Amino acid sequence: MDRQAIIDELRRRGQKFVSLDTPQDMSLGETIADLALGFVPVVGTAQAGRDYERARRDNDRLGMVLSAAAGIPVVGGVAKAANKARKAKKAVGTVFDSVTDYDEAMKMALRGDHLKRTPEGKYVGAPADVDSPQKLARNRAAALRKVEEGAFNADWYDRARATGDEVAGGDPAMSSMFARGGAAYSPQATPEVEVGALIRQHNAKVLRGEDAVPRTGSQSRNVARAYTENATGGYDIDPSKIKLGKKTGPYANAKDPTIPSESLYKTANDIWHGRVMGYGEDFSRGFTPQEHGFLTGENLVLANEAQKRGFGAGTLPEGYQWTPRSAQAATWGRQRVESYSKEYDKKLKKYDKEYKEKLSKALRAGKKEPKYNPPAAPAEDVLLNRASYGIDSAVPRYTANDTFEFVTGENTGHLAGLNRADEATRTAYTDAMGDAYLRTPDGRMRDPIYDSFQMYQREALPTQGTYINSAGDLEKNPGFTTRPLVSVQPSDLGVTASGKPRRGGAQMSPEDERAIRYAAALRGLLTAQESTGYNKFTPANSSMKLSEKTGVRVTAPDAAELEKARAVYESKGLNVVQVGDALHVGSFDGLAGKEIQNRAKVAAKEMSSAGVKTEATPGRWETGLEEVPWTKEQGTGQTTRAIIEKLFDDPAYAVKDAAKRIDAGRLRDTMQSMNDIDRALAAEKNLPFREDLERLREMVKNVGIEGVRDYVKKTGGVGLPALVAAVPSLAYLLEQPGDPEQL
Repeated sequence: MDRQAIIDELRRRGQKFVSLDTPQDMSLGETIADLALGFVPVVGTAQAGRDYERARRDNDRLGMVLSAAAGIPVVGGVAKAANKARKAKKAVGTVFDSVTDYDEAMKMALRGDHLKRTPEGKYVGAPADVDSPQKLARNRAAALRKVEEGAFNADWYDRARATGDEVAGGDPAMSSMFARGGAAYSPQATPEVEVGALIRQHNAKVLRGEDAVPRTGSQSRNVARAYTENATGGYDIDPSKIKLGKKTGPYANAKDPTIPSESLYKTANDIWHGRVMGYGEDFSRGFTPQEHGFLTGENLVLANEAQKRGFGAGTLPEGYQWTPRSAQAATWGRQRVESYSKEYDKKLKKYDKEYKEKLSKALRAGKKEPKYNPPAAPAEDVLLNRASYGIDSAVPRYTANDTFEFVTGENTGHLAGLNRADEATRTAYTDAMGDAYLRTPDGRMRDPIYDSFQMYQREALPTQGTYINSAGDLEKNPGFTTRPLVSVQPSDLGVTASGKPRRGGAQMSPEDERAIRYAAALRGLLTAQESTGYNKFTPANSSMKLSEKTGVRVTAPDAAELEKARAVYESKGLNVVQVGDALHVGSFDGLAGKEIQNRAKVAAKEMSSAGVKTEATPGRWETGLEEVPWTKEQGTGQTTRAIIEKLFDDPAYAVKDAAKRIDAGRLRDTMQSMNDIDRALAAEKNLPFREDLERLREMVKNVGIEGVRDYVKKTGGVGLPALVAAVPSLAYLLEQPGDPEQL
């Protein structure tokens, strides 16, 4: 170091001692020197005045009191020492508070700005036994091993962000709400509980205008701040109004796809991470602000080291960039694997103890030696899947499947014969209509009705449907399933002998089901379907009774294996619905849960023997069917009138301001394209074409669902005049004597 550098360094250190602003980066040696000077008469009194002003500027009243006491010669050094120790804790808790730049935060962590030591040498915010650089290095090395071994879970937050973006359809407010609203419910909650609580409150609000209380009243009131009703009957959503804390705030930000990943460095520290970082194998409390500050710095250090060493090669994508979030997720992933392995070890130990007792008893009685049948050790992939369970893993539990086709019903009279056309024609038509109806401007596949209802929904998937039509013919057509998220609630199994309610396993919320009925009925009318079905599968847990296990969800490596599985399940007298990524199996005829599970087991055994690779999960399968009452004669108005009356007047379809919100959305924009596609196919294949359906779509496009309803009420179902090229006004239409739908 040259002379000028030495002078600059001495000046910098001297400024720390005389500055009237509290320094945030004093080393242990500087702290000790400052304390020692506090015991020197005159100098100590001057320092007391300096510290008083620092405390005043920091609005630190206790610091002002202690600084005043420190002005007493010699004795004041004790008060000064107490104040120093207290301020060291405060500095660690706030060292990163005003830092927004990732690179700056990393520099601070590598520089050790979060490493403050008390006069006894302990690192503030660190585990209790970390009182030397050697012990700090020991803990870092142990945590780093967990990062390397837990690389399989490094993408936990990446998966959460992708899920939030998908279910919100890229809408910034909805995406951020999914992250922040869920975070508000995250304390002492699994991802499954967190997601379920948010969906319950969100759907209650947007579908019914109600304020649900999924967990605690304070959490519900906090989340409710984000919703403000707007002119369409829907809600403006401002997630920033939700108040979050030292843990839940960083946790929400880490899951929020609207926040650039590169700007995030603060982590949501939980009990799993606490155990990794040395706070104790059974650590289960919340962290103090000092511990949060210490861990923020340590997680940055871990991420930097993981990046340098190339952790995760072969597991993570090439060029993967480690962050504090991914380092933390990796550590808790590995910690969970170890914890779950210990659970098995305890279970095996318990079994062995019980077996020895049975063996001893049998030998004493001269009986046959009991069979040794210990619990099977969990496979590695099962452990890894359980350890990496996250937001993305929880969402399927709340997913409903609204399945439908675009190939028109044979007896609707519209494009009749299309269901018997060659596969290429039916597939091309389905793809074209899917693009017209589902495709969003940014290329996603989402149902416009659920978007208008502000429901979270997953990307629509292509399906292969089978259906016996009203003529008794088997139809096999390509289709789609849209996947809205719905809340679940415990089933009602009556009361116990003492009169207390008996609760069973989870089932779909009947109130949320209304929205699915509405969408299925309206879409079935507009796409000329004889009927359209929906279903919801909920995996069984310990609360679900055998009688409630009315279905099985079956997954397979590819579509070919799924089709093989379909044939086997159907051969056992079970009904099967293909939902894009799986089969949902059960009974439309009311078979008992026990019988369904028995048949499913027989099917699984048969497939295993035949080499068909599937995985089956038992649970509750709920189904619904919406029929559209078509008439062969065009222009009677009966079909549309029946559906419109159902949507507006039947409580089973009640959704808050449904038509008004749909009319403000993008459904109306899909109508012209659907008409154009139908016209072109009818001309190309010489198929019958219902002009009354074309006119209905034109009316939806021009005046919306509310306009159709008003016109039906006004005209009473008399004939509809032909629509001219120019778009007529609603006032003009309402003056005419005809029926708008004439179906």
